[in-house]
Amino acid sequence: MLFRSAQVAVALTAALLAPVFAHDVANDANSSPTRHDEYKIMEGHQVREKYHSPLPFTYIDEDDLPDNFNWGNVNGRSYLTHSLN
Repeated sequence: MLFRSAQVAVALTAALLAPVFAHDVANDANSSPTRHDEYKIMEGHQVREKYHSPLPFTYIDEDDLPDNFNWGNVNGRSYLTHSLN
């Protein structure tokens, strides 16, 4: 009886999801691929990169930097993540 219920559940799920997958396949065949990790150039914006901030070497004197620096010991605290290897 339990096996029959599982079969019915799988068949019902497949029947309900078939139109969704068919719609996605049809849309993919008729359109170009969409990449969500790329930026979109908005209408009216022509300049892609425009920075006005000065670079650190222009306003920090090398003599003001510490001789040694370690993210593993900043005032007794470690800001490093644990090695997973």
